[in-house]
Amino acid sequence: MRTALTGVALIPTQELIEKIVSFRNASSAEITGPLLGSNINFPHVSILQCPFRAGVLNESRLLSIVDQFRSEKGDSMLEGAIGCLYIQPVGWVFAGIDLSGSGLVIQRIALSQLEAGIDDKAIDIQRDMTGYTAQEKLNFQKYGYRYIGNEFKPHITIGRTFNDHQLKILDVTEERFKNSLRGRVIPFRRLVAYRAGEFGSLSEIISEVAI
Repeated sequence: MRTALTGVALIPTQELIEKIVSFRNASSAEITGPLLGSNINFPHVSILQCPFRAGVLNESRLLSIVDQFRSEKGDSMLEGAIGCLYIQPVGWVFAGIDLSGSGLVIQRIALSQLEAGIDDKAIDIQRDMTGYTAQEKLNFQKYGYRYIGNEFKPHITIGRTFNDHQLKILDVTEERFKNSLRGRVIPFRRLVAYRAGEFGSLSEIISEVAI
């Protein structure tokens, strides 16, 4: 049986979920790919997205990650700020999220606790890695996820471009994003384990804990 692509992610508050979904819906003329939703395909910030073996991602593991994060960072709330809308090669539309260093900490903790549960044989090392940096290629070959360590890019995937080689977001989309989302602070209150769907979307929450 093929190992499912799964992940660990931060989920925004419901208010921010709805605002991001509203922006994506309003931008469907310029952005393609799966629509975001408030009940399925949640906007999220992936910490890891790997072919973890069945049973590895559970509430106990998530609690352990949160406990270690709190012990290192104190009781301060985990939040981020929405940065720029940009195209990530090849053809992804990302909303950058500034986690002010907390993202690297929680990723390091999650990877240290979960790495042994990655199914190495399920990593498609022959996949097309056009647009990957040299380090992203190494990350993917080892973990099945390109955005690890110094290559970590906290973001919310908004969708795809119609043209994979498009170099800029349309002005109308950027203006809409600036007016509705850019600069907003996102409080993260949930850490979830999820099953990935089309284009790595969050298709199903497996388990979740409060942060």
